[in-house]
Amino acid sequence: MFKITLDVPSQLVALSNMPIIEEKVDGDLKTISYQESPIMSTYLVAIVVGLFDYVEHLTSDGIKVRVYCQVGKVNQGNFALDIAVRTLELYKEYFAVPYFLPKLDMVAIPDFAFGALENYSLVTCRETNLIYDNQHSTAANKQRVVIVVAHELAHQWFGNLVTMEWWTHLWLNEGIATWVSYLAANHLFLEWEVWTQFLNDCTKGHRLDGLAESHPIEVEINHAREIDEIFFDAMSDKKGASVILMLQSYLGAECFQRSLASYIKKFACSNAKTEDLWAALEEGSGEAVNQLMNSRTKQKGYPIVSVKVKDRKLVFEQSQFLASGSLGDGQWIVPITLCRGSYDVHKNFLLQTKSETLDMKELPSDGSKLASSWVKLNVNQTGFYRVKYDEDLSAKL
Repeated sequence: MFKITLDVPSQLVALSNMPIIEEKVDGDLKTISYQESPIMSTYLVAIVVGLFDYVEHLTSDGIKVRVYCQVGKVNQGNFALDIAVRTLELYKEYFAVPYFLPKLDMVAIPDFAFGALENYSLVTCRETNLIYDNQHSTAANKQRVVIVVAHELAHQWFGNLVTMEWWTHLWLNEGIATWVSYLAANHLFLEWEVWTQFLNDCTKGHRLDGLAESHPIEVEINHAREIDEIFFDAMSDKKGASVILMLQSYLGAECFQRSLASYIKKFACSNAKTEDLWAALEEGSGEAVNQLMNSRTKQKGYPIVSVKVKDRKLVFEQSQFLASGSLGDGQWIVPITLCRGSYDVHKNFLLQTKSETLDMKELPSDGSKLASSWVKLNVNQTGFYRVKYDEDLSAKL
């Protein structure tokens, strides 16, 4: 818990994680005292001092939300303010836990190296990630504001309310926040089709993870000096979000949401590690989540699944994909989703060995003849793997 008091020039705005309880002006200086914070990690403590103006709105729970901008730019904070209020409402329902602190401030800073930081209730953002001008800003900028706000607010639960036990588990904070920011954007702006755009982010993870010099998502951190090596890494962020999407798709959206909410309630105001989330998801689903996800987070690379028809059976084989064209020796538990002749009926199974065979009669069907119907693997591209069809299956697709 932190109790902060600041002495600052009287003409400046001074913000911290908690609301002001007392302010005394003495000539050119003022002394500001803030409420004592709940228990939280030291890296989330924040102070912002400067010349700012703000716009504000209340959530249905009475949480005061403000967006601070440079003087003269305050109207450009209205869009981010609206997104923040609506996102807080969404996350309250999705995580089944209300926002934990009495206020939320978001500050647009002209020159900010990090892009954005999720300091508890005092989120700091680069100006271009928070302000939006209806007349002059681009559509891409509008979408960027939504994704950034949704990402940083996701951290208020996943990272702040529940904090990683150690930096080794940083990938989970970033992966969940990236994945859920697209979930929020899709909820707020369905017409954007952001899950299709999410595939572009997946390719960044695929591209880097296809190199022989790649590394696992979860990297052992021995000293805080090593954090920067993984903090801005597409493995932690893009691939992390991609495998979370894969897991959610495999377990089912309702089961995943229910288990995630259970995890947050259990570890609120304390620390947790990656395995704690897997345990919550195992309990909620009855699936071997820890075994499935360890094959994804603790080894580098990803599989390419080759599929062919032989004797009216589908034969699956997995190997490690490498951009060089050679094949690596990694092996994964791969959640296979497939459909045949129609997207309306799916079959799911786990490919747990190097190869496996399925009788075509066991596959879902649209009623067409076995010999003429197409087969599609990785339905909606939610699985973090590539597919290589034989010539016959490829031609039918």
